[in-house]
Amino acid sequence: MVSACQVILHKLEVVINQCLYLVQLEQFVLLVITALMDFVFEML
Repeated sequence: MVSACQVILHKLEVVINQCLYLVQLEQFVLLVITALMDFVFEML
């Protein structure tokens, strides 16, 4: 019974870590896009 709970908790932890990674990745992509837009507007 305890092992089943541990497995479920571990799977939840993995999912949460993946979600956090995706959120960080999204923020990084947004930063890159805004930086590129600023660069393009300066070139024009």
